[in-house]
Amino acid sequence: RYLGKPINLGSPQQVSEAVYVQLKFPPPRHAAKAAKAGHGSTTEETLQCLAQTTPECPFLGWVLEYRHIDKLKGTFLEPLAACATAVPDGDGAGFEASGSYRVYSSWQLLATGTGRVSSRSPNVQQIPNKPIMLSAGAGGEAAQRVCVRSAFVADAGFVLLAADYKQLEFRLLAALSADSALAGALTSGGDFFVLIAATWLRKRPADVSAEERSRTKALAYAICYGLGVDRLGTTLLVSHQKAREMRDHFLGAFRQLTAYMGSLRVTARRDGFVTTLGGRRRNLEHISSTAAADRAKAERQAVNSVIQGSAADVVKAAMAS
Repeated sequence: RYLGKPINLGSPQQVSEAVYVQLKFPPPRHAAKAAKAGHGSTTEETLQCLAQTTPECPFLGWVLEYRHIDKLKGTFLEPLAACATAVPDGDGAGFEASGSYRVYSSWQLLATGTGRVSSRSPNVQQIPNKPIMLSAGAGGEAAQRVCVRSAFVADAGFVLLAADYKQLEFRLLAALSADSALAGALTSGGDFFVLIAATWLRKRPADVSAEERSRTKALAYAICYGLGVDRLGTTLLVSHQKAREMRDHFLGAFRQLTAYMGSLRVTARRDGFVTTLGGRRRNLEHISSTAAADRAKAERQAVNSVIQGSAADVVKAAMAS
């Protein structure tokens, strides 16, 4: 009714036509190039950016909510239901009597390029913990919160325990690079991301805003995981040029870290591979490619593989000990 005709919210083409042709939204700067080529972007980041600038338009929120629900259904709920096995109670009764299911995931130790542990059938490492709010239905149904992870519960007398290292990748980076500014932020006892925001923004920690902390966190992980400038701009909802400036400014505040990351790229070009803390090698066949895009990707992988791979080494050692 809002558009005056039916629309399939699951169709990027129809959503793009609705957003840019019918509703006449101007494309955000980071998506302007694709829009000029006739491919108006409808990625989540783009729609969120548009929604922030025009909060009075409900259509963008409907599309985002539909996609979240569709992803929950297709990526998590249906695969979990397909993999679930009914557990009989003590008298041999099945699910109807016991009310219990079990999910048995397959764990893979070496399936990723970095050596990170992964799981499949189903992937239980990415079960969303953040609940989403479903809007009230047209038929009078009340709005409700849905959290997929709440489907996992412990048996009576047992607990489900999750344990993780705090800022493991950054601690490894501080140790491997001997960066005093990064190490200081980790050992001072304060909020780590507030402290590194204060470092690169050159202000007192007390003056760091919540938005600056959030952006710094996204920026730090983007650099840690080897995101390119384009992906960084999309993540932070800023232009390519602004993303590059922010990255360069951030790295300028952590010079020993920057030098260490540069040394990893040099080593990768010389040897054709990088080695993690635990001695695991990753070959980088495109590190000397004449294609700039392939070479840049391999250079990011050189840094990312050592950081994530070394973190994986530490986690696996802890699991085995």
